[in-house]
Amino acid sequence: MAFDHHLPLPHTDGMPLLSFNTPLPALADALTRLFDAVARSLVRVGEEESS
Repeated sequence: MAFDHHLPLPHTDGMPLLSFNTPLPALADALTRLFDAVARSLVRVGEEESS
């Protein structure tokens, strides 16, 4: 099972790809929820927004 998550970057054309996979099909539903939660929890740091 593979799960790809594209993350749009504000103010750019960039779109990094997170790719997760597991060889355990029996856990596909639970791992898909986990992978989605990980992808949604990412926060950009190190760049201040201009006012």
